[in-house]
Amino acid sequence: IKEHKMKVHLTDISSFENMSLIQKYRSQKTPKQSSLSAETSHHYLSLSAEEIGNGKTEFKCMPPIRNLKNKRGLWDLMRAYEFNNVSSSHMPCSIGAKCLIGGKNRGNFVEAANGIMSLQFGLSIFWTECLKNNLNIHDLHRFMSRNPAQLCGLDSHKGKLKRGYDADFCIWDPDEEWTITKEEVLFKNKSCPYYNKTVKG
Repeated sequence: IKEHKMKVHLTDISSFENMSLIQKYRSQKTPKQSSLSAETSHHYLSLSAEEIGNGKTEFKCMPPIRNLKNKRGLWDLMRAYEFNNVSSSHMPCSIGAKCLIGGKNRGNFVEAANGIMSLQFGLSIFWTECLKNNLNIHDLHRFMSRNPAQLCGLDSHKGKLKRGYDADFCIWDPDEEWTITKEEVLFKNKSCPYYNKTVKG
């Protein structure tokens, strides 16, 4: 990073302890210093290892879901704006690939595919957790709209409600409370760790 000017973006940061290394590189000022950005994902901010029972392979992802202490550490970093953005890391898997159907491999974490379906529910999941962790709608915009547009070099026409910008709108009620069920899933693959989770938005 110090020798070549480049943009480095780290994805799927699942452990709050990794941030100390990222902060170390960010603080090293050199003439050719590169930019170093980082993101975490919805499932690392909303799920914890303590709620994963035996055979619950719908929770399997890489890196894995970590404990509640780690989740709290990630939210400390979110409140300090150490992460640039939050992503879905959307990777839907069939119930077969997740070893969630009958047979000797049912619930086999070794054989089950990695991946969590987060795209459809990401906004509601993240907003619900923001409310629990003292972040507001401006933070939601920062992590899910403004900063991602900037990261991708699209901030001249995306990421803001402003004259001349693309009119990417959605109708959204931040106070609506609802429960995620299998019937809500719009994807072909129905493996999901969020079933029966009550969310807002």
